[in-house]
Amino acid sequence: HRSKLIEKLSTGAYDRPFEGNHKNRWISANEENVHAFNAHPSDGFTFTLNGYKNLFKLVKDVYTPGNWSKENLDLPILFIAGEDDPVLLSIEKWKEAQSFLKMEGYKNVEGVLFDGMRHEILNEKNKELVYETILHFLEGICGR
Repeated sequence: HRSKLIEKLSTGAYDRPFEGNHKNRWISANEENVHAFNAHPSDGFTFTLNGYKNLFKLVKDVYTPGNWSKENLDLPILFIAGEDDPVLLSIEKWKEAQSFLKMEGYKNVEGVLFDGMRHEILNEKNKELVYETILHFLEGICGR
């Protein structure tokens, strides 16, 4: 079953901070991306109830310390996100997620927020900046 109510409760408010009337404007500041997303038959669908259940369980499990099997605490971890992505909830929450991993013992955790970008940072107009950041991070790993 696909519940419009659960969809509205989970992602329904994400569009509110952004100008316009089109659906899913929260995913990208680039309106061309949003319109393409909305027009594509494989995008913009409503999850099944089972899909939402699994997504919510995943989020809960990820942030429950006892659920972690920490085998490589030197693993380099890069948090990247658009500063205007409503999924972050807030910049403070985004920083808390990184702090959580550090508290779990991970030593190489860093984060980069991209100004003016929303959820799909790899599809924004200045996506090259994101790719350069990822490349720089990977080059740092290879040089260790």
